Amino acid sequence: MSSRAATRQAGNDAAADGLRVAIVIASREEFPLSGQCATHAGIPCVVVGGNDPARQRNEGAARVDAEVLWFVDDDTEFRPETVRCGVEWFHDPTVVAVGGPCPPSPDLRMVGEQAAVYAAMSSWLAYGPSRARYTPVGQPRAGDESVLIGSNLMVRTSAFRAAGGFPEGLFPNEENLLMDRLARIGRLVYDPRFAAYREPPATLAEYFGKVRKYGGGRWRQFRRDQTLRNLVKVAAGFVSLSLAVLYPVTAWRMGWEAARAIHGTHFAYVAGILQAWGRVAEGPRSDGPSRR
Repeated sequence: MSSRAATRQAGNDAAADGLRVAIVIASREEFPLSGQCATHAGIPCVVVGGNDPARQRNEGAARVDAEVLWFVDDDTEFRPETVRCGVEWFHDPTVVAVGGPCPPSPDLRMVGEQAAVYAAMSSWLAYGPSRARYTPVGQPRAGDESVLIGSNLMVRTSAFRAAGGFPEGLFPNEENLLMDRLARIGRLVYDPRFAAYREPPATLAEYFGKVRKYGGGRWRQFRRDQTLRNLVKVAAGFVSLSLAVLYPVTAWRMGWEAARAIHGTHFAYVAGILQAWGRVAEGPRSDGPSRR
């Protein structure tokens, strides 16, 4: 099915469920877009360009008249059935957000370092329960920021506004803090069927760079919301370094490149925490929207 036809059908499915849905995209540039969000024949779609994802998403959410907001990135692809999988949960008034994984497209052929990167992203050893962000895991269930991801997240508009939207000035991890706030309002759901496809980083250098940002974002999230839960998540990054003793076993079972990606994840994450920790003041960010 073409991207235009797929998106039109998705919009029809959402309308059939009786809820108004709008797609909100934070893009490095207003156009061009990649993926199926480029043709939004069936669903209202707003694209906000810039380099501050939280502000862009908040601005996009303010532009649309919808009961449910679907936040995706500008390289996200989805299939017609994806929308219905998400929207159906909002008939339960206690549900405020639904998310699913962002695996690579089944049509993507990954080799070399990219294959090693995805082996890490989908590995329990590298990500623990958070691997559910990148590969479908288990059955639909209660979710939280450890398994939900900002590049494929549906939120009830009323709850989004009550939570204050995405916290501006925080990057990355802006969606993590939003989800913590949403959890105080209602239920969050993880549905492995609600999958939107995104391509993993092509090289280990690119991947480790992103992981360092996530580590820095975790520390900045803790500074903004100093709860025991967030402190434990920071501490867990340091504890994970002890898994390096399993490197030979990982290499034997999965190959040296995959082992490097998996165990390098922990070191890159902690490096990001330490880098953010060492900064006296946070300067304005100049990088583009999150590519989670």
